[in-house]
Amino acid sequence: MAAQLLTSPPDDEHLWIPPDALPGIQILYTPGRNSRDANGQFTYLRRVRRKIITIEISHTMAGGGTETPQSFANGEMPDEATLAEIATFTDGTVLQSLPLDIVGVGSFQGKLVGLTHESAEEAGDPNKMPWNPVHLQTKAQLSAWLIRNPLFEAGDLKWGMLQIRYGLCRSPFAPTRDEGGLGDHTMWDTKSILNVKENGQNPWSKFDKSCPGWERRGTQRRVQFPTGNITDIPLKAGNFRDYYEEVGRLLNEDPGGKITVDQTGDEMPTHRWAPKGFHNQFEMPGGMPVTPGDVGPARGPQLDPADPFKLLPLNRDFHINRLKAVIHRNGVTAADISSGYFERDDSVEISDGERAAYAALGIPI
Repeated sequence: MAAQLLTSPPDDEHLWIPPDALPGIQILYTPGRNSRDANGQFTYLRRVRRKIITIEISHTMAGGGTETPQSFANGEMPDEATLAEIATFTDGTVLQSLPLDIVGVGSFQGKLVGLTHESAEEAGDPNKMPWNPVHLQTKAQLSAWLIRNPLFEAGDLKWGMLQIRYGLCRSPFAPTRDEGGLGDHTMWDTKSILNVKENGQNPWSKFDKSCPGWERRGTQRRVQFPTGNITDIPLKAGNFRDYYEEVGRLLNEDPGGKITVDQTGDEMPTHRWAPKGFHNQFEMPGGMPVTPGDVGPARGPQLDPADPFKLLPLNRDFHINRLKAVIHRNGVTAADISSGYFERDDSVEISDGERAAYAALGIPI
């Protein structure tokens, strides 16, 4: 029997993301692996309530190419426990399968404090595929909304359990907001903690995995974040770092949000970046490298304090993957590029290799 898909939250008292929380994004709901009692009220099998959510964990399903909200919901069989509280799809749709105070079991030992966010994929090998721009934008908008937690700010105290900060998760069992944050299914290791033979360290999975896929993890090292820095991952369009930095940008765009970008610990301040050899400058979210020499002069009195953008540290270098991410994030089209979007700074010499890389993107030199 096909699962029921709803366009408004189920009629119980628990926590559901409001249908209008993410402008332009459709949010669907399914009662998940549950049933109704004799009074017509929802009951959840293996009901386990959580007291706090401190982590959002990115997952990815195998790319079979047939996954839709309906087929995903049909998999929520009533004789088993629900795996993912939230799923997003390649067309940007969101599906919530459980109220947020009911535990899904998709993140193994991290399930009591970790929110499982499953990516349901188009066809292809998830180890070789980035998140497409629409999917990544939905993921980022959802994460920014969860971090801001506007319902708690508005006085809805039942949302007080939602305590995710903007930053990399610092503990797989984060009992407090300061230890939690954003993570992916294998950020601690690709080997399960149950794999004693391989000295596995990942407590979030019963099995060895590459989830959310090598391309999205950004590295094939077993431990993804050995120093807890997002800069351990090279920036590529559609990978975890691209998603992470897009969340930061969205948070910075909303000064009225409850939580702004956390600039303590492993986070770095927002700054400007210019591709080597060009005048164009882009404001970058926290977590991207800023060299020490960029910080002092950029904050000098010679800059106009009336222009906050100019007060940001400026970094100029050749970083082709960062440039690709900037192009897709800002919606720069091939027509824009060919018509002179990027303004050449002739005072800066570029190498033949750099010249070829720019030319491959259609940027005239």
